Amino acid sequence: MHFDGARAERQGFGDPGVTETLGGELQDLVFARRKRGVRVLDARGMRILKTLDEVAARHDAVPAQIALAWLMAKPDVTAPIASVTSLAQLDEIMRAPRIKLTREDIAALDASGA
Repeated sequence: MHFDGARAERQGFGDPGVTETLGGELQDLVFARRKRGVRVLDARGMRILKTLDEVAARHDAVPAQIALAWLMAKPDVTAPIASVTSLAQLDEIMRAPRIKLTREDIAALDASGA
């Protein structure tokens, strides 16, 4: 799946000025947020999503797996909450504990949200 940030701006659910094009599984998230009136495609959100995609590509994973692996690598996070809507998604996120993020991966994810 491919998602175009510039197209998101034109459709009214990205912040002005965000024109990056990202790969990854973003459309479901963006359209669900849009229905609730939440703008997720500001510059910070785009940085986070881009970093998730980059780290996921290095680990042959999907962004949801990386997000959970990152949370599990954080000692101050005791109970990450995840939900699924299909057995395929459940299978996908159950692989997250097997992903071993490097220090560089964790630093990049931390910095993307700063």
